[in-house]
Amino acid sequence: MLTNHAEVHEGLFYIHGGGWDYIGPGPATFALAVRVDVPWDQTNIEHHWNLTLQDADGHLVKAPNGPDAKLKEVTVGDKFEVGRPAGAKVGTPQHGSLVFQFANLALTPGERYRFEFVVDGQPVGEIAFNVRSTPKTTGD
Repeated sequence: MLTNHAEVHEGLFYIHGGGWDYIGPGPATFALAVRVDVPWDQTNIEHHWNLTLQDADGHLVKAPNGPDAKLKEVTVGDKFEVGRPAGAKVGTPQHGSLVFQFANLALTPGERYRFEFVVDGQPVGEIAFNVRSTPKTTGD
């Protein structure tokens, strides 16, 4: 879910302004809340994930990053392992909750983008959004 702000505490999301699909124009600060459902037989195993921001053609998006403002791909990845709580009924899927914060992300007005979430090399989720066009000004 795309949100204005999100946090996760003890597996629960705390979301402000969630569920939008238009931002901007102009640099945007927002969060992406991701819930990963893990089948019972895949718990207690290390998994690798990757989150990428892509344009409408599926190309990785590059945006300014850091004080030197060099363009870098908007991508992040890591590993996770979800365990089974004591007393969980056999076969019950487990889940993990992740929040990604983006600050002052400058994207092209009038364009469509999507985040793709991949686990162990397999796409498991995506969410798309649009950047509003820059308002046209009329001159006298």
